Amino acid sequence: MFARPYSQYLHASYPLGLPRRKDFFSSNAFLSQKQSRNGDLSEELSSEMQKQRRRGARNPAAPTSLRRVAVEAQRSKDGFLSKAQLKEQGLYQTKEVTAYAVAEQFDIRKVRDILQEKGFEPDPFQTGLFPQVVHIQVPIDSIRRVSNPTTTDLSSDEVGDIFVFPSGTVVAWSLPEGFTSFLATRTLIPAAEGAHIEHLETEDLEYIEDPQRENSSIKGDTIILGTKTGSYDPESKPVGQQSVDTVLTKVAFSSGLARSTKLAVLETLLANYFESTRTIPTLLSQGSRLPFTRDFILRKTGQLLSVRAQLNLYSELTDSLPDLFWDSRHELGLEGYYEQVGRALDVGIRIKLLNEKMDYAQEIASVLRERLSETHGLRLEWIIILLIAVEYHGQNTCCFNYPGGQMLQTQFWDADPAVGPVDSWTIHGLWPDFCDGGFDQYCDSKRRYSNISLILVDSGRADLLEYMGDFWKDFRGDDEDLWEHEWNKHGTCISTLETTCYADYYPQQEVVDYFNKTVEIFQKLPTYQTLASAGIVPSHTETYTLDAIQDTLAKAHGAPVTVRCRNRALNEVWYHFNIAGPLQTGDFVASEPDGLKSNCPATGIHYIPKTPREPSRTTGNPSQPTSTGIPFQGRGNLIVSSMGGKRGCIISRGKWFASGTCATFKAKKVTDDTFTLQSSKGICAFEGDALSCGAHITAPEEFSVQDGMLSYRGNTTFFADKAPKGRTQSTVYASQDDHPIDLAITWKDRR
Repeated sequence: MFARPYSQYLHASYPLGLPRRKDFFSSNAFLSQKQSRNGDLSEELSSEMQKQRRRGARNPAAPTSLRRVAVEAQRSKDGFLSKAQLKEQGLYQTKEVTAYAVAEQFDIRKVRDILQEKGFEPDPFQTGLFPQVVHIQVPIDSIRRVSNPTTTDLSSDEVGDIFVFPSGTVVAWSLPEGFTSFLATRTLIPAAEGAHIEHLETEDLEYIEDPQRENSSIKGDTIILGTKTGSYDPESKPVGQQSVDTVLTKVAFSSGLARSTKLAVLETLLANYFESTRTIPTLLSQGSRLPFTRDFILRKTGQLLSVRAQLNLYSELTDSLPDLFWDSRHELGLEGYYEQVGRALDVGIRIKLLNEKMDYAQEIASVLRERLSETHGLRLEWIIILLIAVEYHGQNTCCFNYPGGQMLQTQFWDADPAVGPVDSWTIHGLWPDFCDGGFDQYCDSKRRYSNISLILVDSGRADLLEYMGDFWKDFRGDDEDLWEHEWNKHGTCISTLETTCYADYYPQQEVVDYFNKTVEIFQKLPTYQTLASAGIVPSHTETYTLDAIQDTLAKAHGAPVTVRCRNRALNEVWYHFNIAGPLQTGDFVASEPDGLKSNCPATGIHYIPKTPREPSRTTGNPSQPTSTGIPFQGRGNLIVSSMGGKRGCIISRGKWFASGTCATFKAKKVTDDTFTLQSSKGICAFEGDALSCGAHITAPEEFSVQDGMLSYRGNTTFFADKAPKGRTQSTVYASQDDHPIDLAITWKDRR
């Protein structure tokens, strides 16, 4: 917490006055020398920057650090100038903010003393945030020994900011990488406790300054820094100089970024720990003597406790709002900027996942405390091996599923609303179960996928995707969401689908195997035809007994099944298996049910017929629309649907994009039924059959709406060569020709 006498400095109001002006290097003659003189710090910096160029500037950040930036980071206020608008006004200039995690913690008072000794002025704007953070400003020209100006006399383009936090992190705004790296890894190390230069973690974001806005935000992976002064008299502050508001905003964003970078250090430590134990199951399978001495066990336990202590004892990591922002939340709303960074970098989810991993590790530690004795040494070794194998599924578990010893295929009959063909049940999933009915779920966060359709198409299994589109249905209408849920929750818990079980693994191969095997089993269990052969068919009047249904299905399956009802109506069938071998190639042997039993009444079970769906739209040659909907109006997004679900949107140049921010389009009325479309790049039209938006287009196309979908020349189906994935973009075509992917476009209003 910061000192109460300074709390008023967080209030960006006029009485704050202008920042105190002081010569930047006035307290250190060494740093005040002219360009012609060469000091030790300059020589050290030059030498270090040359070394950085030879070996690479810095180690890469943890794999999870910036992986999911694009989704939650869009929750910012509307009304900010777009990049195109900033470019038009000559204001668009990307800069970089970088965070370095170099130690477990800093002695923040020593940091201040070191910086003062080097000639830097801590807290030049007198914000009073010490000891929560130390802020200094660095004239960029001073790094090159050009001059020695006062920082408060310079514009924001001429000054870089550095913020040092007690958590052992340094955040730099708009400063050369070599300079900041030298400062973080050399100059400040005497103030560090638990320095880990060899395990340096960094993260960075781009930022641009918008002088027409007071508020700031994050869009995509870019910070939009509003630099317009709020309560200051324009004449009292020269144009271009930073205000206290801007500095405090940078503090908020820096605190959030420092938190994420610190978390990346712990992610790396935990990953290294688990990597060091992965060989244990292999040693066991080879009959080798296991190195489970008392010292080894205690050392591994201590490593886990150390990581958890760092995660939970550092308030800047686990607190939703550090003390740094409490006194300002009713003034500038700085906590909002801090929380935006946390959402953008997925900090909350990452902390939760780390804790879940360490909860499991704590079970190992508990066993160690209870069993660690000379008389139980051998038994302790086997317990440790078993627990580690549960986490890492050693090589033996590539031959059989572990720990879930049973497989369960579920089929659904959804009649109201009707889902799937009228003469077939639909797939729900394939679940690994313990033999007592329990189960694991969401076992591998690194293999959670949100693009199942694209994975199947890219793997050459469009035929499998087409079949799933007919028979693996979601009752809410979002098939893609159901597929993602089944894989992420259940597929990731099948040990024989671990990537290490493949000799020649290619990305997402295990996903294709999971869906392929599930469909294969479903095709061998035609529930509708099996029941119909015994005279059990859907009816609005007839009812059936539980024994009749179960006996019929058990005879076909070779073992009892579990039948589930909803409101006395037949709804689910569960088929149970044991697998002899891996899921990909093993034999599925019918087995007795585990876990939940049938919940249907003994008699009076309804088997409700499915109500046929409305006829689906056709996608033949272009023709005039049979019905015209309300034209798109105002501002909105163009949402793309393909392969059974929503798959991204159209971006400003007219391309199809599956991730990132959707562009805003303006729909301008032409007639009662037609309209034109325009993005920030310009008006939209089909050029050479390809959709394009830009200033080069002079004649806009006229579009209409049919059944809620964008229509062009009477056709609501558009085409692409390939569905976009990651950062790639796909061209949208009006004609099919040789473009295999079909898609539809709808409007999401933004008024």
